[in-house]
Amino acid sequence: MTDPITCAECVHFRRDEINPPAGLGWCPLRKVSRYPMALHYCRQREVESEDGE
Repeated sequence: MTDPITCAECVHFRRDEINPPAGLGWCPLRKVSRYPMALHYCRQREVESEDGE
């Protein structure tokens, strides 16, 4: 299994509108609510590359 990660930088994660940095957000792929910095396992996590792709 991979190392635990967070949703904070994932392109799929939708942040909470009231408290974007730390509020409960939503993952449309896994259909779950998560806190951005909560550690968990996820194979669908994708982070935007530094060159914008």
